[in-house]
Amino acid sequence: MINETPLIWTNKGNVPISTLRYETSWEVLPEYVKFVEQYYYEDELVKSSAHVYNTKPLTEIVCEQQTF
Repeated sequence: MINETPLIWTNKGNVPISTLRYETSWEVLPEYVKFVEQYYYEDELVKSSAHVYNTKPLTEIVCEQQTF
């Protein structure tokens, strides 16, 4: 059996995930909740992603956008 090393795609290409520092952060507001993941190689940010959950109903957002 081949010993496989887990890789992750970054701006430096595929790198072993074990060589990166992983950090997370949360932003919780009445309008939304945001979760951010960041991967660093030494002190360089090489991958970042954000996941947002909207806490307002869609109809409320549409009505807000229509009022200028």
